[in-house]
Amino acid sequence: MKIRSLLLIVLLGAFAVARADGEHWTWNPYQYGDNASFIAVITIDSVEQRSDQLEIAAFYEDECRGSIICVYVPQKDRYFAYLTVNGENNMVMTFRLYDHGTETEIDADCDNTYTFVANQFQGTPSNPFVFAFTSNFQGQVFNGNVNNSWSEAGNWSGNALPGVNDNILIGASCNIDADVEVANLTVGNQAVLTIEPGKSLSVTGTLTNTVASNLVIKDGAQLVNASANVAATAEKDIIAYGTDNPGGWYTLSSPMDDMAIAGSDFLTPEYDLYRFNETNLTNEEWENYKAGMFDIFENGRGYLYANNNTFSPAFTGTLNNADVSYDLTLTDRPDDDLDGFNLIGNPFPHVIYKGMGGAINDNRLASGFYTLTNEGAWHVHTYEEAIMPGQGFLVKTTAATSLDIAKTTAVATAESSAKDETGRLNLKVGGDNGQDRTFAYFSQGIGLEKLNNFNGSLPSLYVTLDETDYAIAHVGAECESLELGLRSGQSGDFTLSVDVEGLCLGYLHLIDRIAGTDTDLLQQPDYGFTATGQEDEARFELVFMETTVIEETDGDVPFAFVRNGEIVIMDVETCHGASLQIVDMTGRTMLCRDGVHTVSTEGMAPGVYVLRMIEESKVRTQKIFIK
Repeated sequence: MKIRSLLLIVLLGAFAVARADGEHWTWNPYQYGDNASFIAVITIDSVEQRSDQLEIAAFYEDECRGSIICVYVPQKDRYFAYLTVNGENNMVMTFRLYDHGTETEIDADCDNTYTFVANQFQGTPSNPFVFAFTSNFQGQVFNGNVNNSWSEAGNWSGNALPGVNDNILIGASCNIDADVEVANLTVGNQAVLTIEPGKSLSVTGTLTNTVASNLVIKDGAQLVNASANVAATAEKDIIAYGTDNPGGWYTLSSPMDDMAIAGSDFLTPEYDLYRFNETNLTNEEWENYKAGMFDIFENGRGYLYANNNTFSPAFTGTLNNADVSYDLTLTDRPDDDLDGFNLIGNPFPHVIYKGMGGAINDNRLASGFYTLTNEGAWHVHTYEEAIMPGQGFLVKTTAATSLDIAKTTAVATAESSAKDETGRLNLKVGGDNGQDRTFAYFSQGIGLEKLNNFNGSLPSLYVTLDETDYAIAHVGAECESLELGLRSGQSGDFTLSVDVEGLCLGYLHLIDRIAGTDTDLLQQPDYGFTATGQEDEARFELVFMETTVIEETDGDVPFAFVRNGEIVIMDVETCHGASLQIVDMTGRTMLCRDGVHTVSTEGMAPGVYVLRMIEESKVRTQKIFIK
């Protein structure tokens, strides 16, 4: 009897604590003199609930006879409902659930009824009573009966993987390990939904999550949805600066709505956090958070970050769900080349693209954009390259303007941004101390000026036009040569290569003014050289000539065949006055050469290729197969 009295005191104490939090249902505990008590746990669809947001209530007909909010008991690592009900003997009671996280009553039926017995105790901490509920949810419920994998059919209430039109309730912790699209999705307060790196979740209808730690977006994962007030955690993988990572720099951006920096993971010592202020003319354009100059991760702004810890800090809060407008500045900066450069960021938990038709319409911006590598190099990107979630990037504007960054409701692809039809040259230099690249477009556009790397020992390749150095240059159709410059803070061996895209060049030569060489890049696509570390900035000249095509036909008569590792042109007389182009099935030009009648197939992967014989007034095409 003494033990039972002690239990009653404990139960009433827990009841009083829970009541202080405010139950959804009201009832009069003194209406009847007799009570019955439960030490219980709650299950929904066989999954034991782990939440202090759940309230369970007992009802006699439509009258509440007791309610309680679950509490966590660390010694048992479980959430208990210490429920006391009052009534009279033989009253048959039913039970209902309320979720204080979503402020809604849970649409589920309790498998239990209780016939009231005065002063009865049900359950103990070691063997609690189980209130078992079955959800009335119209859709698929993830119950985790097998493991945590989304892709395991046995984890779903229907024992089958959900489809794009399904409504989803996440009732147990789940890892999205495949690209997934669903109609509507709700994350239960007792579950954690994690989107794994490289995977995407697309919710075309409504996404509901109220606890930030219950929806985790790993670095490299994507979430696409249009719902407001979605709480989430977005991780960013950071490698510590030091011996193995001497630069350790990251350009990053928050997908949360104006997230406060104070108290966040990013302030773990030792750290550096900067924003870039293009209008600052005192050579202190990199403003440090430690100086108290800003206090939030501003929507659409990029930041520079480094830490001496290898860890995964997280952006937490409410996800941005609407277009973001960001003000770009253009200042006359007499002492450097940073005029018009602004460090902005991807404000969404999914990839975006910069270009006509992309999330960022760049008709007032220079082509392409920069990201900062861990080693401290400004790495140039073109329109078809994705801007990742959590990524900060540097753009150059031609006018002070408000830039709109559009929120997408579909998974973006490279085709989201328009492509140039006139072709380009992709130039790359690489060596033991790093690599760099630059581009020359044969189209109208705004060139992106070349920036000096933070790390001066890394190579820097650029095109010089009108005494300006470019990472992305736009040249006219009449252009037949380019000046290429190289800066390298270290001596060493390098390789320079040129990839021709969307052009048919009958002549492509690289002149090395220091080495005194003239290399035919159509025959030898990679050029090796030694850098001294103190290069003449105008070391190279690239000379080329594009073939003009007047008429193209698909003649039925073959003009070439493959024999003994060679492509043989049968019409020897014609080939002396024509150019031969070999194109693989991806559209990449493998070779473009004048006046040849045999070409070696060495180094060509097995598959189908297209031969184009470009004559004075027409083009003949033929497919061949390389074994």
